[in-house]
Amino acid sequence: MNDSFQVKDALLTAYHQKVLAMLTRFKTVKIEHILRSDNVRADTLSKLALGKGKGRYGSIFQLTLNEPSVLVPDDIEKSPVVLMADWREPIRRAIKSMGDGELVRDRVMIKKASRYVLIRDDLCKRGFSTPY
Repeated sequence: MNDSFQVKDALLTAYHQKVLAMLTRFKTVKIEHILRSDNVRADTLSKLALGKGKGRYGSIFQLTLNEPSVLVPDDIEKSPVVLMADWREPIRRAIKSMGDGELVRDRVMIKKASRYVLIRDDLCKRGFSTPY
């Protein structure tokens, strides 16, 4: 925020510009870097975002955004986007098929699907101690 680094990604540039615009609304601003080791909540959230960590935080529901929460201005150079197949779709189809009483023959898919539950068409991972 003190211009000691360069923002190269178009989406991060849009977020950076939005934050800079918001900073002008305040008389004084103090931005302080806090190490993850000193901020347990931020460390937990970063591990949750990566899908890593002991226990995988099964009691926290995650929602994946399909589009950014800020608009990228047209004058910012955009990096190419590679669209990949959604890994969750075959699992969703298997869960829906089994729920409709259809026979799923793929044993690997049955095992994968058993680790998840559909809540309003959102794929959620089953937790060790959750009732689902």
